[in-house]
Amino acid sequence: MIYREILEKINSKLEPLELESYPFLIKWYNDRVGDKFKLNYQDNTLACLVINRPKMFEKLFLKNIFEKFKNNPDSLETHNDLIDECLSQTFSQIKQDLEDWFGMEVDVIKDYEMVPGTRRPKIIMQTCAHVSGAAHFYDPKNFDDNLIHDADKGFKKNLMGVCLHPRYGGWFAMRAVFVFKDAILEEGEICMKRVADPLNGDMAKILDVLKKFNFNWKDSRYRDVIPVEDSYSPLQREYFDLEPRYRKSLIRKWLTFANLEKLVEFYQNDYKEKSRKDYLSKNFFIF
Repeated sequence: MIYREILEKINSKLEPLELESYPFLIKWYNDRVGDKFKLNYQDNTLACLVINRPKMFEKLFLKNIFEKFKNNPDSLETHNDLIDECLSQTFSQIKQDLEDWFGMEVDVIKDYEMVPGTRRPKIIMQTCAHVSGAAHFYDPKNFDDNLIHDADKGFKKNLMGVCLHPRYGGWFAMRAVFVFKDAILEEGEICMKRVADPLNGDMAKILDVLKKFNFNWKDSRYRDVIPVEDSYSPLQREYFDLEPRYRKSLIRKWLTFANLEKLVEFYQNDYKEKSRKDYLSKNFFIF
């Protein structure tokens, strides 16, 4: 079965980088989204959602940062979103390897891509996560709007749904979808996986995580509503706690360490004794 070979090959490329893939058929996705979000492929076309595990930050991103910028930190200023850039380059190489190996065309749709001339995403990653079995999607539309509000912040329009991974909770991200354009599967060759519900249908807990995500997502409490196998490291949390405009300054500080191993060692030994908020306030004046 070609799809088994494809999954083995893509996973052999992704897993060493702390990335995971989850297969699905285009039909499963298209059946759950509105017309403007449908993908223009045959129904039984094989696709794979790629998510990052918590350790991707050090294993792939920071390794890339030290290799690329350690000897020339000033060149950071010519780059925009460094994580998007790192992943884009990684996915391009994997795409090329897969095309060369299987002799078929592969499309890669990244999480941040928009339809040209609009602010509409090319793909709804949360739906991909749900139909592929990667994560459970909790939809605010299942609740009366009056129930989802914050005592201090009141009501909010355009409430967002949230995905929880059964092992990582909210400590992951959906990064891209690989579409294998020539891998048209037979009926029944692959079956939709039942999505594990980490909250076991508990409506009070679901409402709670929706509130946490929509009104206080920056404090990351929504990520920890279930016990998790792994979560973001102090390094990663510090990076994402900062507004994007401050992140290159932080990376410049990190690049003063002799190597990535020394940076990680510092955080494991010294930084864990300090208050992250105090550290960021002292160095970046953002609180």
